[in-house]
Amino acid sequence: MIVEITALNHQGYGIGKINNKIIFVENALEGEIVKIKIVENKKKYCIAKVIEYIKTSLNRVSFSCCFYDKCGGCNIAHMCYEKQLEFKKNKVINILDKYCNLSVNPHINFSNELNYRNKVVFHIKDGKIGFYQNNSNFIVDIDKCLILSDSINKVLKIIRTFDLSLVNNIMIRSTYKDIMLVIEGDINKDILSNNLSFVSSIYINGKLVHGSSRIVEKIGNYLFYISYDSFFQVNSKVTYNLYNKILEYASLDKNDNVLDLYCGTGTIGIFLSKYCNKVLGIEINKSAIEDANLNKKINGISNIDFINDNSSYITKLDSKFNVVVVDPPRSGLDSKTLNNLILKRVSRLIYVSCNPMTLARDINKLKEIYNLEKMELFDMFCNDYHVECVVAMILKEHL
Repeated sequence: MIVEITALNHQGYGIGKINNKIIFVENALEGEIVKIKIVENKKKYCIAKVIEYIKTSLNRVSFSCCFYDKCGGCNIAHMCYEKQLEFKKNKVINILDKYCNLSVNPHINFSNELNYRNKVVFHIKDGKIGFYQNNSNFIVDIDKCLILSDSINKVLKIIRTFDLSLVNNIMIRSTYKDIMLVIEGDINKDILSNNLSFVSSIYINGKLVHGSSRIVEKIGNYLFYISYDSFFQVNSKVTYNLYNKILEYASLDKNDNVLDLYCGTGTIGIFLSKYCNKVLGIEINKSAIEDANLNKKINGISNIDFINDNSSYITKLDSKFNVVVVDPPRSGLDSKTLNNLILKRVSRLIYVSCNPMTLARDINKLKEIYNLEKMELFDMFCNDYHVECVVAMILKEHL
């Protein structure tokens, strides 16, 4: 079957039609004409793969990764970087228009296209170590990943020489000076220690077997401890730019009190603390809160406190917080937190999101009492269809 690609969906699949049925085509760009093979036939749509390019787009590039056709990680790397940014920006514009009836035109900040990721999880099965092929349980054997930091690729090269037959998963984190290795499964710890002596921290099945319990990252002038199970942004360079934008949007002065929901290891709150009266961070992950309190100490911050609880804890707080920053998981704000934020009616709300769909869902509710004042996008995930969004919302009564 031959189909013309007329648009892209939010995941970067090409969209075409055959007999009025929508076809989503992997690795196809707008304007291309392709011969396809149907791999999934649903009631209302089909998913297809390209078996021949009859006409290619001028925006198509050849990605230098030899695993690209098999690995599902870098799903839009066949698109030139300028068009990647345009695609992500247009996606956010269309989602907010469709689901919130809001007209936006945000600027998108670019990033390094390669060697930017500071964290990875490799899966291991049948002698292979790598990533799952898109929409399958088949592992693509990887010896180098172009979007990972050089230090992670260095560790991967050494790990591949070990017997991994009893290992299930391996996570590697890297920072400006440290590397952490976290292994699930059975492996000789002496082999790891002897061959990876430069690695700062090694865990096996949650137990520290080598080095320090935490690694340290530097964002701007601040240092941050990271535990093996704590969340930290995957692109440190973009994170610095992102935090500066949050600071700009918060418009803080020394009378402001900031509530930092889903605070993780306290990075955003610490970044803001210098410019306001007080910060309170709330996070459900216990390890992250332990890291946050260490981060408070090593950075000499006295006007920030952290509470280990879920985000609905805000019902117990008084109304002295006039700025709220939320950085929820991909699923967005839970309904209880969303309703509590509306009831609290703080004057300024900064929403950080890696999922435009759940962001739009939440904005649609929040816009009852808030106006969307500003919006900026960050390419935290180059060569991937995801995009990081930062939104400043201001209480309508304060306009």
